[in-house]
Amino acid sequence: MRRGASLLRAGLRGLHTSQAHLAESSSATFPSWLASGPNRISTPLTQPLPGVKAVEGLHAPNEPPPTEVTTLSNGVRIVSEASMGPTASMGIYINSGSIYETPSSTGASAMLECLAFKATKHRDTLRIMMEVEQMGANIAANGSREQMSYTIDCLRSHAPAALELLADCVANPALLPAEIEEQKARLQLLLTLPDVQLTLLSEKLLCSAYQGALSNPLIPELEHLQHINTHVLAGFVAQHYTGRRLVLAGAGLHHQQLVDLAAPMLEGLPPGQDAAAAAAAEPA
Repeated sequence: MRRGASLLRAGLRGLHTSQAHLAESSSATFPSWLASGPNRISTPLTQPLPGVKAVEGLHAPNEPPPTEVTTLSNGVRIVSEASMGPTASMGIYINSGSIYETPSSTGASAMLECLAFKATKHRDTLRIMMEVEQMGANIAANGSREQMSYTIDCLRSHAPAALELLADCVANPALLPAEIEEQKARLQLLLTLPDVQLTLLSEKLLCSAYQGALSNPLIPELEHLQHINTHVLAGFVAQHYTGRRLVLAGAGLHHQQLVDLAAPMLEGLPPGQDAAAAAAAEPA
């Protein structure tokens, strides 16, 4: 029994020694007021800590940010709002669409929508997709009767690279024959799906309801796709993707920053028709 009692006393002394070492190491790592119960600060979270200077938080502005507009020398308009937040959204909108198509270019707008963010004169399609994934960006394109749109959303820190990619895809499309044929096959497949038939019915009704340019089909017939090639698409882009028809819109960026970034990329576009001639040429 004496031997057992001695072992118990030795174990208790070792336990007290370990606790003392733990307390010393804890005091070296944590503030003393965390370890000492009586000295702990009991200030409620609803009140400022004593001796700590309160920092005034950020407040959302009561008024929306102003919309600023700058027109480049070739007629490109840059519109932006410096909205708060960590993300930036940019889009290029072009006064182009199916109402500007002729019998020889029917289906060009639909095909250009399918070819959006494909190969350019400076990048192949794989490189574009890799850059978009590296930025974590979201890209989209849409063709309508009166407007083509290309948009990209990303973190604000990636805005310069995203804008350069967006401008390259819009201003310098390669329009490769292999990609055109690939998108033709894809579009033909989509037009045969059951879910698209209601959309095709609405398209038929719209084409029947209007005369003139508004009756031009936005969704082309399959036979109209046969004549679409690089030459037709390049001619349509050269005629309509011009400075006075193009608007770059941005949110989440300071206006002057957007202008400084976009001007070298977009000032090389031809100005196209002046305002009076463009208005006279627009279909009624």
